[in-house]
Amino acid sequence: MIQDIEFQYKLRNLSSSSRPGAHPSFVRGPGMVFHKVVPLINYPDPRRLDIKSSLLDPFGQWLVREFKQRSSLPVLAIVDLSSSLAFQGNESGLSVLLKFLNSLYRSTHRYGDRLGLIGFDNSFRNDWYFPPIRKRSLDESTIEKLIRDFKPVRGHNGIREVDSWLPKEQSLVFLVSDFHWSMKNFENFLIKSSKHQVVPVLLEDSVEKGGYYSRGFSYLSDSETAKKKLVWLNEEFIRKVDENYKKKIKKFSSICSKYDTSPLIIKGEFDPKKVTSYFFGDGE
Repeated sequence: MIQDIEFQYKLRNLSSSSRPGAHPSFVRGPGMVFHKVVPLINYPDPRRLDIKSSLLDPFGQWLVREFKQRSSLPVLAIVDLSSSLAFQGNESGLSVLLKFLNSLYRSTHRYGDRLGLIGFDNSFRNDWYFPPIRKRSLDESTIEKLIRDFKPVRGHNGIREVDSWLPKEQSLVFLVSDFHWSMKNFENFLIKSSKHQVVPVLLEDSVEKGGYYSRGFSYLSDSETAKKKLVWLNEEFIRKVDENYKKKIKKFSSICSKYDTSPLIIKGEFDPKKVTSYFFGDGE
């Protein structure tokens, strides 16, 4: 069923969009959320005349009830397309990304929001650029084709260009990556996109935490450089992998906290219920 792959989301603050939609906003309009009474001369809509407030007004003004409309949002997925996306651990990074993007597409369609997509590797990817406009050019078949045609490229420097392609209007932005790249670049992106609500989506596989089941000599491949290295898988090696992982998460979480956001961690299989929990439950 469609609802099985959808999730719910929201902005932390009221939307500033003037486009009607499903989200609370501070824009005055034909909504159902009462805000305040104002003089008729400031809001010339006699249909909203408040007789009781007008009779009690010490200045004898005619007062009308002002309401706030509900608005739509631009929602964007910014995707790290570097080589590590193709990493095959207990789960396939490409498979998890496909499920997330399809779920996001269905969810934004239900809300009536505009969905955009931006991809980067070592440069900005024009073939992965779909602006969040009312006429949708991005659908599930397009998403599946993008994933199917994915060709890994080393590097992440394209993130430096992404902020200039974001909408001027406040947006909800999902930054999807395994974040095996410069935390300085990540921090700079958060600074440059501070007007938007950025949700860092960390794709994580249990292997990253030392989940190697075998012991002994083994060839390990770097998903970014494709270089293979012969290593001895023992308890000491697993311990160092785990320590490095914890250092990475600590640094990553510290930067998120500094810029008033928190990571959405997708461990293994994608579960839309956990995304809803991030916005409305303990994960927020």
